[in-house]
Amino acid sequence: MLVASLPEEIMYLAIGRSTTREVWSSIEAALSSSTRARCLNLLAQFQSLRQGDSTPAEYLGCAQLLVEDLALAGRPISLDEQNLYVFRGLRPKFRAMAASLVVSGNPVSIPQLSDCLQTQQFIYSDDFATGVPALPSRAPTVMVANRSRRQNGE
Repeated sequence: MLVASLPEEIMYLAIGRSTTREVWSSIEAALSSSTRARCLNLLAQFQSLRQGDSTPAEYLGCAQLLVEDLALAGRPISLDEQNLYVFRGLRPKFRAMAASLVVSGNPVSIPQLSDCLQTQQFIYSDDFATGVPALPSRAPTVMVANRSRRQNGE
């Protein structure tokens, strides 16, 4: 029954096996090998992930997908590991914020980190470069009252 249920692509794994246990062990060994290779590949992608020109949301979206793929492949990543790899890939202007999060001693989830990065990006935004005035554009007015005495009948 097991052999009959196998897709044609992996039928070769049953050849030469005389018991169901041998067939199952052969299938398990072949598939777990690719799962290990997939885990290593995903882990390498996560470790080498860099923000580059991506927005914080795009960068963290890629990181979150890799975390989920690793969990599905049987290699869940702890929050500490997530923080390590994600902080390492941030642009330099966000690294001070990452350092302060590390010093706090509490790992943060990727959604929490997203909130922090969006706040940091807002703080770093430069309104002066876009020509947006910082204060209302009223020019200051100075009024002077001069009291002078007329002398000699003038």
